[in-house]
Amino acid sequence: MDQAALPESQPGPEAAPTVRMRVRLIVLAVLCIVGGLGLATGLALHRASLEQRSIEDGALMVALAIAGAADREIAASIARMEALATSPALRANNLAAFHDQLAATPLPDETWFVLWDRERQLLNTRRPFGAPLPSIADFNAGTQATLGRVFAAPQLVVSPVVWGALAQMHVVAVTIPVLIDDKVAHLFDTVLSDRRITRILEELPLQSGWRGILVDKYRATVAHARMIERPAGPAVPEAWMERLRDPKAQGIFIGDRDGAPVLVAFARSPMSDWTAFIEVPWNAETAPVHRTVRLLIAGGAALAIAAVALTMLVARGADRPIQVLHTFVAQARTRQREAEMQYRTYWQHTGEALFVLSVEGDKFTFEGLNPAHERLSGLRSWSVVGREPRECLPLAMATPLVERCRRCVETGIALRYDESLDLPTGRHNWETSLAPVRDPVSGRVVRLLGSARDVTDRRRAEAALRGLGGRLLTLQDDERRRIARELHDSTAQILVGASFAAARVRTVSSELTTEADDAVEETLSLIEESQREIRTLAYLLHPPLLDEMGLPAALRWYAKGLERRSGLAVIVEVDPGLTDHRMSQEIEAALFRVAQEALGNAHRHSGGSQVQVRLTVAKDRPADHGPSTVLLAVQDNGRGFAGVRALPAEDDRDPIVFGVGLVGMRERMRQLGGRLVVRPADPGGTIVEAWVPAGVTLGLDGVPPRPRHPAADPA
Repeated sequence: MDQAALPESQPGPEAAPTVRMRVRLIVLAVLCIVGGLGLATGLALHRASLEQRSIEDGALMVALAIAGAADREIAASIARMEALATSPALRANNLAAFHDQLAATPLPDETWFVLWDRERQLLNTRRPFGAPLPSIADFNAGTQATLGRVFAAPQLVVSPVVWGALAQMHVVAVTIPVLIDDKVAHLFDTVLSDRRITRILEELPLQSGWRGILVDKYRATVAHARMIERPAGPAVPEAWMERLRDPKAQGIFIGDRDGAPVLVAFARSPMSDWTAFIEVPWNAETAPVHRTVRLLIAGGAALAIAAVALTMLVARGADRPIQVLHTFVAQARTRQREAEMQYRTYWQHTGEALFVLSVEGDKFTFEGLNPAHERLSGLRSWSVVGREPRECLPLAMATPLVERCRRCVETGIALRYDESLDLPTGRHNWETSLAPVRDPVSGRVVRLLGSARDVTDRRRAEAALRGLGGRLLTLQDDERRRIARELHDSTAQILVGASFAAARVRTVSSELTTEADDAVEETLSLIEESQREIRTLAYLLHPPLLDEMGLPAALRWYAKGLERRSGLAVIVEVDPGLTDHRMSQEIEAALFRVAQEALGNAHRHSGGSQVQVRLTVAKDRPADHGPSTVLLAVQDNGRGFAGVRALPAEDDRDPIVFGVGLVGMRERMRQLGGRLVVRPADPGGTIVEAWVPAGVTLGLDGVPPRPRHPAADPA
């Protein structure tokens, strides 16, 4: 033997662990294959049994449907006969008229009426009225006995299937007694042919290869479906009828038909005492369990051989994948521990108030509060864990919380809201959010994570800031009024003096050169133009008409000036109630500034040709108390909000793309307890609406006249 090959043929100690690993892997693979085959076999047999159960249930449902269809047909016949039995013609024994009524009654095909007295047939709608009809004595003893029993003791009778001599076909009769003066005067039949009942069976969904048959209590065939010809003699074997002695009205069994196994489903009709049978061929090709066992034996053997061979090939290189898998599992566990530690650290040390609610149907239960929540709210986690909000919180807090939790679960999206709560630590303003957590398998919301921030200080700061904003607006209006007064009292008067001085130069000097005279003329023209500009600027800073004649007059004056300067058509409509009443100085000034800003925006940005300004009142109190709500609406016919990323928000904290003028208008309304709405107009353009509530417009009739503004002086 070649000595060099010896180390390769005999594995050394360092190779032993690898060999043992491979052996163990092969053994494990074989066990897994065997277990997998066993599981697959169990699943396949389970599926086959389910398929078999489905076939059995389907056959039983068809049998029940046949029995139900027979009952419905008999019930319909009884209902028709009971209605016809009340006919005045029958009560008056006018057989000709009653025969015409029966002939006119709609009936299914192969169905007719028969009327009996105690001796013979009186009417048969298969025969013309007056045609000879058989007597009771012409029928067999069984039929005579049945008719005699019904005359003696009134009852509903459904006959077995018999051969109809007149109709020359197999028929069944549904018989009811006709009572006149509490005595049986007639028997009334609805005769159903076997063709009619067979047609009902054929309308039901029989699968390919299935056969259906309806038999009476004597095993005679009432109707059949999917059979070449009507069975001669008993329709079903005697052994099958033995099953019917069981009180159960339905069932399934394996029977034998002409030496071939069949699955039989039967259902009994309680009204007619008929039985519906469904026969399903039941052999190795059609029985699901038998077919599955054969396939499993063949497929399992081939799969086992292939799997063992593949396992032996894979086992040779299994060392590295196992090590990789081990490393992956270790890393996954490390990441899981890190995630848990991060969550625990955030839960314990974050400054936000966190809480968790479990969701079970329409029930919400606290799972815990973090330390920040306990510190800010004064609640303790142990006092709420395992309890519903209504059990541990005041009703005024619990009811809205449950409603918001329910809405979050229904929508499946995070919910954010502001709330003001009375807590053990005092009244606080909170910004709260609820986030749903779904089960990864079912997708159902099983938990709600809540976070809340105490924004009490921020709300106070915002309120103080709004107060400061209102003060700044007031100071701004006062400064405008002062500047307008200064322009009129100082600058305008200086220009008047300059105008007089320039005019006097021309008067006192009679020998001015042409150039000097032109210079004086240009100086006078510039002084006059400056006077006009100063007068206009003073009007824009603070219109004197606003103080002297009120808001309607100031709006009309400003609209005319804007029309003259811009060419934009401005229409002003004022409610007559506001023309006769004066509002407070603050209201009129604020609404005028809103109109001024809105008209300026329409001129600069809308691209429209017309603007409508409406000043109206809404009365919800007696008229002698003055207007309760004042509305100023400015609407243009321009391009509207086309190309704008977002509409103006009611909350100034939301991001918008409009300028600071909108914020100023909204702040003016907020200071007066009103509100500002900016929305698209229909069909195009923009509407700016400023509403002032009733609380700031009381007693308008008693507002005294205000002092004349200096800028109103025509000088």
